[in-house]
Amino acid sequence: MWTWPAYVGVIGGLVVFLLILLPVVVWQYRRYGRLSWLRLLGSAAVAVYGVALVAYTLLPLPSGDLAQWCAQHGFSGPQLNPFQFVDDIRRDTAGMSTAARLRSPAVLQTVFNVVLFIPWGVLVRRFFGWRLPLTVLSAFAASLFIETTQGTGIYGLIPCSYRLADVDDLLTNTLGGLVGALIAPVVLRWMPRSTDLAAQRGVPRPVTVWR
Repeated sequence: MWTWPAYVGVIGGLVVFLLILLPVVVWQYRRYGRLSWLRLLGSAAVAVYGVALVAYTLLPLPSGDLAQWCAQHGFSGPQLNPFQFVDDIRRDTAGMSTAARLRSPAVLQTVFNVVLFIPWGVLVRRFFGWRLPLTVLSAFAASLFIETTQGTGIYGLIPCSYRLADVDDLLTNTLGGLVGALIAPVVLRWMPRSTDLAAQRGVPRPVTVWR
């Protein structure tokens, strides 16, 4: 349950990266005057993370008789009570030891929702160069889009909410984006900034074989 979307993200993300490789290389040469291998690696990371995010939040899709599937597995509506996950954790882990509580599905689900959006904050803040408030706002907007997509059955393509749209997911995803944005300058300090590379575009460089 937890691992197959990661495989989808890696394989699908690499396919997406290969499809966009030529446009990215052309864009780098136009903007930087040269190829940045580290920025190219960052583009691959964005592709893999983007596909993995879709896989974790929107897949698998219902199949077969959708009406029957919705009658058995669909959700009647969104969960709109903020911090409901606190009561859920308290209820589901009552009487457990501390170690057992940390391993409980309720706790792991909450932690995973935070962790899932940490790469969002890291990549948007450092790779795309957005400021902290805008990075956090983008995480909120992305999570809201995902929850809306889930709750509307991909905007009516599926006749029910095939996954629970949860306001707590919105809160924990946004928290993950904030954490990622805060640690981005440290985690990706090796990643050259796009603005810095663009500023060096006119600096003379030796003519190499690759050039």
